[in-house]
Amino acid sequence: MSVTVSWSRVSVNGQPYRDALIAPGYVSEWDWKECGTSHIPGVTRQAVEKLLRHARQPVTDIILSSGFHEKLHVSPDCRMFLSSSPLKWWVLPTPRAVQLYNEMKKDPTRQPAALIHSTC
Repeated sequence: MSVTVSWSRVSVNGQPYRDALIAPGYVSEWDWKECGTSHIPGVTRQAVEKLLRHARQPVTDIILSSGFHEKLHVSPDCRMFLSSSPLKWWVLPTPRAVQLYNEMKKDPTRQPAALIHSTC
């Protein structure tokens, strides 16, 4: 999968999304309300668990984008969940998050997943 991003648009293999859940073999619109995500306290554990549930292959890395201006946080519960898991994880500004995701996709030993926020 190839991911690009611009303000208010994430494109995955040419398909546009406002915000995106991306996992091995799975892509969908990321509806924040579904899992209780808000800018503060941030990405929820439920959002990450949903991403992992939909992955069609085991995930090795999770990339959480914090927005273009880093306004999207990661909730303390989500940070504890990720810290206690065997997954490697990153919280990065959106352009860097997309860049890292695309780099990881080139490595056959990695199966990255990402939650990409396209604004703030």
